[in-house]
Amino acid sequence: MLAPLVPFLLFLTFPIVQTTSLSIPKNGIGIISKLLQNQVSVHTYGLKTVWLYIGNDRNLNTPSKASYSMKEFLPALIQESDCFLFPVIMGNFGKEIRSKHRNFHSFIFLAVLNAPQEMEEFIQTNGNNRRDRFIFIGTEPKLPQFFRRNVIKGLKDKVGLTIPPRLTLPHHLLLDPLIHSPTGEMVNIPVPLKDVDFSQIIKIGPLMCRNFRGRHLKITGSLLPTWLYRVSDPESPQGLQHDGSNYRIFVEAAAKFNFTFDLDAPPGKEYAMRYPNGTWGGQTGDLFYTERGYTNSIYLGQIYGLNVIVDYASTIDPAHLMFFSGHAKMESNSESFLLPYQRDVWIGVIGVYFAITLSKVPLSVRGIVGLWLILTIVTGTGYRCNLASFLSVPKILSVPRTFAELHADPEYQIILNNVGVPEVLFFQENENPEDDLHPLGWNKIVRSAAYGALTINTRLEPFMASTDVAMLVPMSVAFVKDSILVDAFMPWTAEALFHFKLKGKANVANMNKTDHLYKALKGFENSIASLSSLKPFDLGNVKIPFVALIFGLFVSFLAFLAELSYSRWSKRIKKAKGIANVPAKKEEAVRIFVESQL
Repeated sequence: MLAPLVPFLLFLTFPIVQTTSLSIPKNGIGIISKLLQNQVSVHTYGLKTVWLYIGNDRNLNTPSKASYSMKEFLPALIQESDCFLFPVIMGNFGKEIRSKHRNFHSFIFLAVLNAPQEMEEFIQTNGNNRRDRFIFIGTEPKLPQFFRRNVIKGLKDKVGLTIPPRLTLPHHLLLDPLIHSPTGEMVNIPVPLKDVDFSQIIKIGPLMCRNFRGRHLKITGSLLPTWLYRVSDPESPQGLQHDGSNYRIFVEAAAKFNFTFDLDAPPGKEYAMRYPNGTWGGQTGDLFYTERGYTNSIYLGQIYGLNVIVDYASTIDPAHLMFFSGHAKMESNSESFLLPYQRDVWIGVIGVYFAITLSKVPLSVRGIVGLWLILTIVTGTGYRCNLASFLSVPKILSVPRTFAELHADPEYQIILNNVGVPEVLFFQENENPEDDLHPLGWNKIVRSAAYGALTINTRLEPFMASTDVAMLVPMSVAFVKDSILVDAFMPWTAEALFHFKLKGKANVANMNKTDHLYKALKGFENSIASLSSLKPFDLGNVKIPFVALIFGLFVSFLAFLAELSYSRWSKRIKKAKGIANVPAKKEEAVRIFVESQL
């Protein structure tokens, strides 16, 4: 391991003799140093190893030489605790170091452009266009032309700095534009000679679609509506054309951000599958086995466990695992004829008809009955309306709407989902689906299958979905691990969060500096910043443990003295008692002897 050599490498200077025409003045070294510090600070991919590369020989195994050293470029970079510094690299040394030392996750190349062809070959052999960061130093017009080379156009993180022929002329910074042209043109920004702040020139915010540059993507996919499905298209060579929500995203993005793509989504391709022998299949296998040439999938659920072999972009659309029920039956109620009138009304009507059957009815009673019959005729019309209502809108039976209700009802059967296959077959092959069968599957897949088989009126839903969700899987675009295209498809959430960071930064800057919240935020910021830099030992940081240690030692010392004093005192007491008992023992011995003689 090279970790023990870090202090040695940080302070050691390797003098190298310059043999090329490119010379860097002192003010240029200062600007390069600030640029390198800025790039090291924004490079967050694992451990960082800074290399200085100066190419001047076509033989890649010959050491390069220059009159300046790594320490001149890094006067203030010693504070970086996770940054290793090496003065010069050559040949395949970088590739060998990367393969032997797994802790070196990424390199930062500080490359002085002397021989463009040699440098391009070296980067192609030793560089990692996904993880590494490249800083190129050169002159006009060689450096802008160098960025147009195919290998250099494919680098994810790169920046260039031009060295002017005279000290009075400004340097120029070459940056990636937001949307690249296929030619690899860079944005040219003048750099002031004094008080340069690269953090203001190079914005750290996320850049959307910064790495396409006319690329052609090979995309893998599975036919899962509504994210991806096939439609008939006579103009297509195969007579088929893809469509779907995620497919439309790629079509719109390709038109706007200058890339093309081919989609491979044959029927039956698995979504994600791991076989008993340990190999991967489906979209996951296409991305895992990079020799197949796929760059990304059109969609893949963000499932725990897959993130170690693929990289996900931001969530595009969630998939809900739910169960679906047919609409409840509406059966006629046998009591519908009685429901329009209340009980008291029916008793009165029946009583009246019994009353008119009596003989010798007084005239007054007949008058009242006549009025009542007129009232009955009037209300009968309302009765007929109410009766029609109760007959046409009968009692509606209840169906399970939650998983708890479904579990408590033993009358229903469940079919499980396997990437949409069971419920699709169920809806497409059954002319009369069983009433007591509930498909359990992903919301949009079940809906698309049901709409394609059971819809008569497009305004009506053929079934009801459950009100709760058993599982929610975020659907996203997945890429080959460490792909340079990931940040191109996940800008929206990051840009929103960065917007609020800038807003919060401005609000905190205007806050009262004596406010309790400001002090707490400042303390938190200082504590986090201190983790990334080395500082001299400060006794104040360990004051309480130090006092506790001293107090413990003092108490231990007093206890030791007390124990030592007690030991000596007990020895003197025992010795004094032994001397006092000697005469008594002699007298006892004489007495015993005399008695024995008698």
